[in-house]
Amino acid sequence: MNRFLLPIVLVGGLLLPTSASAVQRLELKKDEPGAVGIELSGEYRIQGSFLTDFAVDAEGTNIGQAAVLDQRIRFRFDLQVRPVRFSTEWDLMTGQLVGDLWDIPGTIDARHRHEHAAISPRGFLPRRAAVTVTPNESILIEAGLISSNWGLGMLSNNGANDPFFGRNDFGDRVVRFRFTGRPSKPLFITGAFDWVVDDDIGAFGDGQLAFQALGSVVYRDAIRQAGFYGVYRHQEEADGRSTDVAVFDVYLDRWGDLFKDQERTQETGMHLRLALEGALIVGRTDRALSYNERESLTVLSGGLTGIASLYGLQKRLGVHLRAGFASSDQDADDGFSSDFTFDRDYDVGFVLFDQHQGAVEAATHALVTDPANTGYPPDGSDALATEGSFRRGVFAQFVGTASPAEWLEFRLGVVAAASGGAVRHPFYAFRAGGTDRNHHDATPSSRYLGTEIDWVVRVGGDLPVPSEGKPRLEALVQGGHAILGGALRAGEDEEVVHHVLLTGRIRW
Repeated sequence: MNRFLLPIVLVGGLLLPTSASAVQRLELKKDEPGAVGIELSGEYRIQGSFLTDFAVDAEGTNIGQAAVLDQRIRFRFDLQVRPVRFSTEWDLMTGQLVGDLWDIPGTIDARHRHEHAAISPRGFLPRRAAVTVTPNESILIEAGLISSNWGLGMLSNNGANDPFFGRNDFGDRVVRFRFTGRPSKPLFITGAFDWVVDDDIGAFGDGQLAFQALGSVVYRDAIRQAGFYGVYRHQEEADGRSTDVAVFDVYLDRWGDLFKDQERTQETGMHLRLALEGALIVGRTDRALSYNERESLTVLSGGLTGIASLYGLQKRLGVHLRAGFASSDQDADDGFSSDFTFDRDYDVGFVLFDQHQGAVEAATHALVTDPANTGYPPDGSDALATEGSFRRGVFAQFVGTASPAEWLEFRLGVVAAASGGAVRHPFYAFRAGGTDRNHHDATPSSRYLGTEIDWVVRVGGDLPVPSEGKPRLEALVQGGHAILGGALRAGEDEEVVHHVLLTGRIRW
């Protein structure tokens, strides 16, 4: 069975730290020496989720979640005594409160949808416990538990940025020692060493031990930002298997006014943003093996994503075009692993991947680890579930936004996605002798994964309280409608998965 598990070597999900946070902290306004400041920030989020039931395998298992209520309390405390900042951040009582639990067996789901986790120890998660020292405007030293973000969040994502549609729930975490220097005003250079606590392919709590060494360079001025980093990662599994890879990522971002009145130097109200991120991963792994290579596989994969945004009428109207590519393994029996996986917090809609594919992956893990089916779980089976990450394919997304008032916003989007390789379910394809089979144990009629239509209505604003940082109260109603393509259908009949998400949140 190993040859069909080869595509799950998810080295694309590495937590790759960056000096982006250093950019922000090195530009903090200058306080008086010895000044003391305390900052409290956070969010309370409560969500009601209503989802169409759908099949996740051919054994008669459905997701079983029609209605769910969950919550998250995120709290951050910062104490600054120049030039030292102490900070900690926690997710508290986070997870499902009431409602339907997953019918999918096993506990591979990181959101703990198989239990009411908000009232369990798994509902408490540390995100940050770090000390930052900035002796002057050109040096930053940081040590402790942190989460970070790089570029468009394709590989490294802190799970704290609002997506166009859906929700954010994760965030890669490491214990890091980092030094950042600024040799000139727009240039930041970082070197760091990490012990990985939890990310897309490694979790210390699951017996995986991973370390990373990295270096990055960021250039930033008023209208552009560009960055490059390189990372070396070594990861050991609980049974002694290991992965050694080098990752290279480049990020470009340019924004500004599209036109200007040269005489009056006034903006026309048209603004343009162009951003691009690309990554390459090379190395070796024996986490999963193929029939023709029983010692180790060569890892060679890559991904690319970008966005073009055009705003008008003082940014009240916006048009956005996003696209992405993740390489796919074309031969599961050779000595190469070429599958690339985006970070689980990089949103591509919020039904087709986040809900449907995420549930199918969890059910697949249950099938291949069931002793009645396999006797002994094959190598790499722990990496089958990616929480619905986009991988091994291409997607394109169009999003329109309108904000007629500060307290009101509308969004409408369409995303289309296709697999870059053959659709082969790790369990059913193996049982069928290596032929193409999907999670229905049916022959896919195409490689097209599906089309998703999404919409959002957001209302809210700052609360009228006498404080500098006013709390902000918002309510969102979201809908997602995924029309499954030929790669994921049981037959010719159309399959549609609907998801309505009601969100209330207050941020301070």
